[in-house]
Amino acid sequence: MKIFHFTKMLDGQVATIEPRDKPNSYSRREFRAWGEPRSFWYTDPADRESMIGGNLYVADVAEDKLLNFSDIILSDFRGKYGIDFDALKEHATSHDKVGFRYTVAGRDIVVLFEGMEAVKR
Repeated sequence: MKIFHFTKMLDGQVATIEPRDKPNSYSRREFRAWGEPRSFWYTDPADRESMIGGNLYVADVAEDKLLNFSDIILSDFRGKYGIDFDALKEHATSHDKVGFRYTVAGRDIVVLFEGMEAVKR
């Protein structure tokens, strides 16, 4: 499946989008929930939020390499303060997944745990 990432930090025709360990200002609250480095992608570039900008990169990821939130029982991953993302990542990687996919506010989001080569569009 095609996934799309916006960034102001890269400008090459081909780039490896690495998981970031420092959040952007718009994602600080989400990042506090789980400090694990990761990258965020859209399945439709038209779904980007208004504060997201920069160069658009596209990559391909096999759908079977993503843990789909709709396929799991999130209550199995409840921690003291919400979702235990460490346990969720451990579950995903133990099943040979490179990230997960979920829908929020009508946007289909892909979160990757490892770098992904992408082409500037």
